Amino acid sequence: MQPQPAQTSLPHQPQRPHAALGAALMLAALMALANYLIWGWVSAPVATQAAPDVPARIHGLAYAPFARADAPWVRHAPAAGLIDTDLRQLASVTGEIRTYSAAQLPELPALAHRHQLRLTLGAWLNRDAANNEREISAALTATRTHPNITRLIVGNETVLNKVLNPAQLARYLQRVRAAAGVPVSTAEPWHVWIKHPELAEQVDFITVHLLPYWEGVGIDTAVEESFERLARVRARFPGKPVLVGEVGYPSSGDRIKRARPSPAAQALFVRQFIARAQLEKLDYFLIEAYDQPWKQHEEGRAGAYWGLFDAARMPKFSFSGPIESDAYWRAKALASSAAGLVFLLWFLTRFANLRPLARAAFAVAAQAVLSSATVLLTLLLLHYMNPADWAMLALSIATSLVMVAIVLAHLFEFVELFWDGSLHRRFAPQPLPSAARQPFVSIHLACCNEPPAMVIAAIKSLAALDYRAYEVLIVDNNTADPALWQPVRDFTATLPPHFRFFHLPAWPGFKAGALNYALTHTAAHAEVIAVVDADYVVRPEWLASLAGHFGDPQVGIVQAPQAHRDWGAQVFRKMMNWEYDGFFRIGMHHRNERDAIIQHGTMTLIRASALRSHGGWSEWCLCEDTELGLRLMQQDLRTVYVDQVMGEGLTPDSFAAFKKQRQRWAQGGMQIARAHWRALWGRGDPTSGGRS
Repeated sequence: MQPQPAQTSLPHQPQRPHAALGAALMLAALMALANYLIWGWVSAPVATQAAPDVPARIHGLAYAPFARADAPWVRHAPAAGLIDTDLRQLASVTGEIRTYSAAQLPELPALAHRHQLRLTLGAWLNRDAANNEREISAALTATRTHPNITRLIVGNETVLNKVLNPAQLARYLQRVRAAAGVPVSTAEPWHVWIKHPELAEQVDFITVHLLPYWEGVGIDTAVEESFERLARVRARFPGKPVLVGEVGYPSSGDRIKRARPSPAAQALFVRQFIARAQLEKLDYFLIEAYDQPWKQHEEGRAGAYWGLFDAARMPKFSFSGPIESDAYWRAKALASSAAGLVFLLWFLTRFANLRPLARAAFAVAAQAVLSSATVLLTLLLLHYMNPADWAMLALSIATSLVMVAIVLAHLFEFVELFWDGSLHRRFAPQPLPSAARQPFVSIHLACCNEPPAMVIAAIKSLAALDYRAYEVLIVDNNTADPALWQPVRDFTATLPPHFRFFHLPAWPGFKAGALNYALTHTAAHAEVIAVVDADYVVRPEWLASLAGHFGDPQVGIVQAPQAHRDWGAQVFRKMMNWEYDGFFRIGMHHRNERDAIIQHGTMTLIRASALRSHGGWSEWCLCEDTELGLRLMQQDLRTVYVDQVMGEGLTPDSFAAFKKQRQRWAQGGMQIARAHWRALWGRGDPTSGGRS
């Protein structure tokens, strides 16, 4: 191989401060505007012909008087003041309400009468006979007392939920019909009436529930299919009046087949249904007046979101004008645009020397990341959350910010490398002139319980180096099985004297301990310490191509990339190799630009005097190589990264080996963070953000 000439910088013309600020401001503002316009385009309103304007006056509303934190099983009933406030609000949009329990809220009929609301009163039946007697007694008493009660509905979906069978329900209906002075019915979904036509004989009118969401009907056909179900019930019972006791669509919840609830879907369903119901003079109750968060426990997530008003008693949509897919999109767009503007203004000013295309690409990607984060975080706020949910939201925000930072960092690395000219600190191989003296290099190879054939292959490659002034120290530490270390010893004995083998049966400090031992046996005149892993096969030009960089007395580390061989036969190894390559082809260039590369052990050349004078290898750290690099940077020694493969090792051969490797890296990283946190986070330190 013919080495290329060294290159330490690329010519570039930095922008003047005022020009850089102006360009940054223009691009950041353009991104903010584009982001806002895209939000508006994505949130385009539903076509007006699909969502007819209807009067904000509803024939009837199902009403459950529970506030945000209330539930039927809570011992205290909702306050009368809240109910009165609710009914005052409902009287402005409807003239009739339907309730579900007579015994739980005996004061409700009088409050409804105060607000001139007709009442279809419900009696809640369950498996508790005593409860059923209380409900029936309360319903009959209220009917005799309050003239605004026009109908009774005894039981709600009791057959559907197998609370009572048709015969049991029929006995209750017969009793109530005999004693009540108003029409009596029970409420079931349309298909229950079709399946149990005998129920129709026990009621004065049919109360049918039409809830296309639970049947997986998409919003595009939900209204049409609801009226089709209604027509089937009417045809099956031609002599009975039919009341639609519940009809609606949730504004949120899980998908069921084609049913995808959303605020826009709910608004569209309600407006389409009301328009058709007016034409057919339909008797109906929309479900429901207010969102009921407690229903999530019984009906799943969608149960909380059937209300025309949310749990804070605010309307969820308008009965006229365009229906927006997201009523809060403007606030989200402004928030993400503002975040993008501030971040990009800082970034584009700070990194003004990036190529224009790199700056533009990063700006687009960064704004997309910030907008995506806004969508994810605000999506959580659309749900009714308890204290545990809020705690998880806080944790989610913290972790999301970390993920956003990681994604932006990777984007920066990519755009900086992709467009030539953005990086200005690059190094090529730098061989010594043919007549120049070669600095003496001591190569250290540490191994522990390694296959001897693999270690011998590494030693053979070191014996073939195209370099004169070097020695090789092989240190086998803590290998108990002689079958593993003795073949390596015997092979080394066949090589020239500058190859030496050491076996340490019990030695502390793991790999760092073995390398420190090698350091004590290194030739005194060695100027460079080289480290290579036991699985590496190095190329003959390794030392000859890189030793020239030590001609600069400020250079402390020269690093070639990790590379791998024999990975093509397994998918898992392919994936690992590509991941490694991503770091060494992209990430290391990004760090090299700031003179802050990660010293990663193998294929490393270190100035021997610096290694000796600054404490050698740290035996307390599992990532002793990276930790050493940080210490040498803190001594103001510079680093060189030459992105040219000089040797190839092996990837882990199993997931267990991969996991062990990554666990060691993660634990070592935390050890380094704990030991060097002042330097890593301090101002002005070369390790706290790189050097230029």
